[in-house]
Amino acid sequence: MDLLASAYDDDDEEGEEDTQGGDVHPQVNCKRSPDCELDEGSKKRTKKIDRKTCLEESLLQLSQTSPLFPSVDLEQRRKTAWVWFQRLLLQEFQSEFSSSPEDHVQLFGSWVCNMWVASSDFDVNIFTECRIPKVFLRLKHALLAQEPTSAVDIVASARVPVMKIKARGFNFDVTHEFGNDNLVVKHHAQVREWAQRWAEDESICLCIRIIKLWAGANKVHSATSSTLNSMGYLVMLLSVVGRCTREARASHNTIQEAADQDKMTRAVQKAVIYLGRFFADYATLGVGRHVITAPDSAVQSEGTELDILRLSREVGSSDGTGKGTSLFIQDPFIPEVNLGRFVDRSSLKRLRLALSRADSILNAQEPAPERGGSDSEERWSTVWQQLLTPVEPDSDATSLNLVVRRVRA
Repeated sequence: MDLLASAYDDDDEEGEEDTQGGDVHPQVNCKRSPDCELDEGSKKRTKKIDRKTCLEESLLQLSQTSPLFPSVDLEQRRKTAWVWFQRLLLQEFQSEFSSSPEDHVQLFGSWVCNMWVASSDFDVNIFTECRIPKVFLRLKHALLAQEPTSAVDIVASARVPVMKIKARGFNFDVTHEFGNDNLVVKHHAQVREWAQRWAEDESICLCIRIIKLWAGANKVHSATSSTLNSMGYLVMLLSVVGRCTREARASHNTIQEAADQDKMTRAVQKAVIYLGRFFADYATLGVGRHVITAPDSAVQSEGTELDILRLSREVGSSDGTGKGTSLFIQDPFIPEVNLGRFVDRSSLKRLRLALSRADSILNAQEPAPERGGSDSEERWSTVWQQLLTPVEPDSDATSLNLVVRRVRA
């Protein structure tokens, strides 16, 4: 089971930097409500700020114009890079591939599930019936022969050894699995099909991209930093989506859709709701004993205490394993895997701090002024910019007070 538990040990490097240039956080002019108020002092008619519309329009524009998000041009360049890299692998390991070569080069992760952002890696697995000796060394030599300027880092000491490559403007994380009925390969396939089903809902894709970029900006986006990777955040998001769906059905309250609304507009409406709930619900993450699960998890709950006992079995005695954090995120397919197992006491505090800060930005009734600005409309249009902007270290104390007040409440 140690091998299975390592299926998501690798870092997620999404959202750390803007590799495409350009205006990352474009401004947007938000619509105002048709309702008006009369200013008695100036006798001028002023209009109310429509917070909801402003958030939706600014999120839509961000997703369509920011270089941090997918674009037609970037997608084509990624496809070209993938074809090149796949051909490189097929040429180098052709003798080890017994059947159709494409069956041995497996792509998984956010790219194949349509949940990627501009800085997302290509997650690649080389699968064969028998172990390939010196597989990473051979790949390194073949790569440098074609692309001498490529950067290569072989992390042989990781629980799942991985070769990290930077070539042609993209990052490739390569692993090697072998043997019939390989459980890690099976798990990859299960997660890929599961995530692809959820990705049919564009609002889910939009939400997870915002969450990835936020996590990257706050340095809470990888097992190496003792926090969470994309899989953990996706389960957290889907748990929120499940709660929102159940509450909407119980109250017979659904999003009102105009007849002429397009698919993306509806997706943005839902995404604003889901993201608001995500940061509000998890601002006290790890407080109390809870297990976070996806609504369609294949793992059946045995009750909170038994679930926690099961998920604690692989927790070790060292930091970085989740010991003492009370953070339990159930893998959708493997009962014993806790996706929050790398979070320790210190990193849980950082994670909760970042979530509380995001909650205070996104769910504030009135956004904070920006550098002398005073107009609420303009300030609402910068909420997503504030959410995705890297945080200065000296702001931690103020945000920590927000967490403490929430926990005490």
